[in-house]
Amino acid sequence: AKIKIRQGKKEIAAEEIENELLDTVNLDNKQKIDMYLELGNLYIEDKKTDEGVDLIEKAIEISTKDATDSIAVTTLNNAWGIYNANGLSQQNFTTQLKALDNSIKTNNVQLSSAANYNLGNSYIEEDPELAVTYFEASAELTKEKPKEVDHIKAVERLSEAYEKSGEYAKALEKYKEYISL
Repeated sequence: AKIKIRQGKKEIAAEEIENELLDTVNLDNKQKIDMYLELGNLYIEDKKTDEGVDLIEKAIEISTKDATDSIAVTTLNNAWGIYNANGLSQQNFTTQLKALDNSIKTNNVQLSSAANYNLGNSYIEEDPELAVTYFEASAELTKEKPKEVDHIKAVERLSEAYEKSGEYAKALEKYKEYISL
């Protein structure tokens, strides 16, 4: 299906994924998640937004209940990318806020950090001060592992958000921290 998508045969790819999903007994959760995301993206691109969103939300639900934290984070990040690429800002905010709320309830630090990071990315252009709040939260959640990519990315984007909001001293401080990391 992915090859057919690259060849521009999106309808055939969608049919193949739909057919494969009919036999979910033989699919593991990661395969289901990948298929729901791919098919959801195809539907959204084909202006079947409600169906696409439903599939993406189903992928997130499976990933947060029945998969590893890293798969849940990857799924949430992929959902952000799909919604962002298709101009579905409001859906993106809703999805990320819901994931953030669920991650707080379940004390899932990785997912909470990812949701905060994605929300910061969503707001950085239109409301940099709000983006600062989300990037600060993401950096705080990842500070226990300062040399890991998630923390480094959060500090970098926090620096950019401070700059965009006119807080140049804080932007420079975070940029120096980012460089040292």
